[in-house]
Parts: sequence; structure tokens; C-alpha cells
Amino acid sequence: MAIAGENKAKVEVANSDADRREREAEAQRRAVAAEKVAQAKALEEAYSAERLAETARAERERASQQANVIVAQEVEKRRIVIEAEAEAEQKRVQSQG
Repeated sequence: MAIAGENKAKVEVANSDADRREREAEAQRRAVAAEKVAQAKALEEAYSAERLAETARAERERASQQANVIVAQEVEKRRIVIEAEAEAEQKRVQSQG
């Protein structure tokens, strides 16, 4: 009878240990999953920030290129106006004299 009670107690202890190990394993699995989710979110945020920075760089480059074209066009426009004014002045001087 004592041996049966001792065996029953050992079985209960073993079952209790098995239940505890299962709970620990499940807690560990959840912790690992949560860490992986957090890492994935951090990577996603980093990629998103990098995309935004690249878009901003590209926009600045486009604006710079556009400004270069506009400045060149403005210089050419002023050159044409000055030439036209000079030609008109020459004609006026020639007609007077």
C-alpha cells in the first residue's frame, strides 16, 4: 500500500513537472514570437524611413535640376532681350544720323 501511494505521488510529481515544462515551453514560444514580431516591425519602420529619405533626396535632386534648367533659360531670355534692345538702339542711332 505504501509503495502504491509512493508511486502515485511520483506520477503526480512527474505530471506536474510535465505540465510546468509545457507551460514554460509555451511561454518561451510566445516570447520568441513576440521578439520576432518586434524585430520585423523595427525593420519595416527602418525601411519606411529609408524610402521616405530616398524620396526626399530624389525630390531635391529633381528640384535642383529643374532650377538649373530654369536659370539657364532665364539667362538666355535676358541675353535675347539685351541683344534686341541693342539692335533697336543701333537702328535708332543710324536713323538719326
